[in-house]
Amino acid sequence: EEHHGVVEQQAYLLDQMAGVPEGDGTLLDNSVVLFINETSRGNTHSHVDMPFMLAGKASGALRTGRYLKYDGAHHNDLLTSVLHLFGLEDPTFGDARFCNGPLPGL
Repeated sequence: EEHHGVVEQQAYLLDQMAGVPEGDGTLLDNSVVLFINETSRGNTHSHVDMPFMLAGKASGALRTGRYLKYDGAHHNDLLTSVLHLFGLEDPTFGDARFCNGPLPGL
């Protein structure tokens, strides 16, 4: 039995989604896939400088191929942004104390 790393599995998922025709594009073009880790540093369980990866174009609402950095933003800000990609204009996601609203320029 062959075991694959997490990143290999992510690539496999995205490749499979990109191979499914849907409308004028693919399943991946019409989706948003969010990859996260539970902590930014395993030895300290820090949430500072936490990496997130978004894949897909959300039917054209999300521009791909970029690296963005949001200093001081909460992960709930990203989750609020994802809601907005789907047309849900909620001002916050989760505990409002840890949410400043959607991320600009996403």
